[in-house]
This record gives sequence, structure tokens and C-alpha cells, in this order.
Amino acid sequence: MKVAGFLLMMAGLAIALASVLLLKTLPSRTTFVLAGGAIEILGFVSEARSQVPARGKKSAA
Repeated sequence: MKVAGFLLMMAGLAIALASVLLLKTLPSRTTFVLAGGAIEILGFVSEARSQVPARGKKSAA
């Protein structure tokens, strides 16, 4: 899941930047920037969840 989280964050950034550069009208820009931001948040949450140890599993120490 670590790689998927980073890929989602990069895809969200690419969508947001491309929309600012390519789209002309403000409503369409806003929609795509918000969608890109949502994808970045999904990637961040995925990455954060992969770092938290699972409950109930004891580490071999």
C-alpha cells in the first residue's frame, strides 16, 4: 500500500496542476482542483494507515 499511496498523491497533484494550466473557466478549474485534492487526501490516508501497526498483532521483540 505504500507505493499506491505515493502514486495517488502524485496523481492528485498532476490533476490539480494540469487543470490550472489547461482549463479556462473557473468552475471547471475549481472542480478539478478539488478532485485532485481529494485524491491527494486519499493517498495520504492510505500512506498513513500503512504506517500504523495493526491492533492485536504483537511484534516479535
